[in-house]
Amino acid sequence: MDLPLGQPPAWLPDPLDGGRVRWWNGATWSDHVRPAAPEVGVAHATNSAAYAVPAASVEKASRIRLTRWASDAAEHPTADTPRPGFTSRRARREAERARTGSPRQVHEPHPVPDPPGAPPATASPTLPLEQAPERSIATLVPMRRAYSPHTAWAWALVLSPVWLAALIWWPRWFDLAVMPGVISVRAMAALVALAVFVGAVSAYCDVQRLRRAGFPRPAHWFWILLGPLGYLIARSVRVHAATGRGWTLVRFHAYTAVLVAALLTAAVLGTR
Repeated sequence: MDLPLGQPPAWLPDPLDGGRVRWWNGATWSDHVRPAAPEVGVAHATNSAAYAVPAASVEKASRIRLTRWASDAAEHPTADTPRPGFTSRRARREAERARTGSPRQVHEPHPVPDPPGAPPATASPTLPLEQAPERSIATLVPMRRAYSPHTAWAWALVLSPVWLAALIWWPRWFDLAVMPGVISVRAMAALVALAVFVGAVSAYCDVQRLRRAGFPRPAHWFWILLGPLGYLIARSVRVHAATGRGWTLVRFHAYTAVLVAALLTAAVLGTR
């Protein structure tokens, strides 16, 4: 069966087999055939993109289903719709209680009697709230222990005026002098570098010792850049805030510095 010449090329039902389609090239039938498109709603194992269902057919079928379901919903009420002639058990109990006028019974527990010979129970007196004692920062910090914050490294910084004076008066330094009785620039630079190194090591070891002892926030050892007195003051502030003591080392360092300065002054004046 040939189609009119105006028919565009397309897949059309095969006139020889209704279960398949054949390609119409616009003039005659070709030898290319394939199975016919399945019905709507039936799965097919071949390429589903080649069988497009018209949108108008899908919309029409949806309207038919919705109309059918809407008519069925009116005939079949849901569970929320009360059925005529049916009363629940709770509603019947409420109606019976309203008709007889009997109040709703409330079961209260009966008190258990005391055993024979037991003393009468008395209410425990209400204890007044005790006023919390005032506490300082030294008692609030949980580091108020029996350990002493005066470590050996801290005492090395406290006695720094003594070993600095010993280094200055050591005879070897006079051998490095340009002239007798005068210390050269190199000797003074070496002395300052040695003092800074010893002070930094002592401050670092002191901080680590305080942390191992459980001290919360010791002063940083960088305070040694301000000299032994600067580090000892920063250290004493933290120690005093936590333990209530710690200024002994600062006072002892001040007394030692004044005493060593007086002795050096007397020695210099005595040599003239």
